[in-house]
Amino acid sequence: MAIDLNKIKYFRAVATTLNISKASKLVNLSQPALSLQMQNLEHEIGASLFTRSNRGLILTEAGHTLLARSHMLQNWERDTLDELGEALSPSGELKIGTYTTASSYLLAPKLKAFLKQYPDLSITYDYSDTDTIIEKIKTLELDMAVISEVPDDPGIESLPFYKNELVLAAAATSKVAKSIAAKELALWPKLSYPLKLDYCYREVERKLGKYLSLAPTVIESVSFDTLKQSLLHDLGLCFMPLYLIEEELKSKKLKRVEVQGLKLSITFSLVFKRGHRLSRRVQVFKDYLCSITMINNV
Repeated sequence: MAIDLNKIKYFRAVATTLNISKASKLVNLSQPALSLQMQNLEHEIGASLFTRSNRGLILTEAGHTLLARSHMLQNWERDTLDELGEALSPSGELKIGTYTTASSYLLAPKLKAFLKQYPDLSITYDYSDTDTIIEKIKTLELDMAVISEVPDDPGIESLPFYKNELVLAAAATSKVAKSIAAKELALWPKLSYPLKLDYCYREVERKLGKYLSLAPTVIESVSFDTLKQSLLHDLGLCFMPLYLIEEELKSKKLKRVEVQGLKLSITFSLVFKRGHRLSRRVQVFKDYLCSITMINNV
């Protein structure tokens, strides 16, 4: 009996997430197509791999056995390819889960020297939500992640490597003073990032919410570029990661506003699958980033 290895890949995604919807995003298949692949796989091996309950999918004994074997197969394939290339310069595609802002403002300025040193490497970014990125790390769909809020998950390990600050910014032409008391935030229009999407912004809300709730929100956006452009046009005040606006601060297009008694930090971490041997291309990238940024205190 021959088993289609693509079906094993699809099975591993379903077995790891125990959720057809999440798994379909990991393998870029529609939910009906993925369900059909699982039915075909069960038919091919002659055993049920999942049972369904009110809590969702549950692996059967055969499912647990196949999942363990699938991880062994995946690790063997990756390790073999990596070992064959150990004597050579690292090559191939480095797949990184991150945010658009991190890839544009944090990583891009640091990559020229790295890619010059390793010309046979290329980088592909995945901008899925954090939960999906973590699942892709665990199923080895991604090599690593660069994120600022690492969930508590036993299937991953993380290495903090870069520290920055969340600051209050305003247009250089704004009449707001360079230092204000927290209660004065209520007097100025604000630009807002959805609190549910970011730990640092939830911290802002926790510490300053009673004042910010009194200030009119003129713009709310998940796009930091939109918020930055709104800042530049003096539409309001906004808390922004410092690394996103350093150039605008240096050129005096924006100014930093001190909120007396407040300091908020952002720590970025490299995230990998726990217990998995890093490929040479991932290892050299990890070593490079850590050598130039770790840990860059504000």
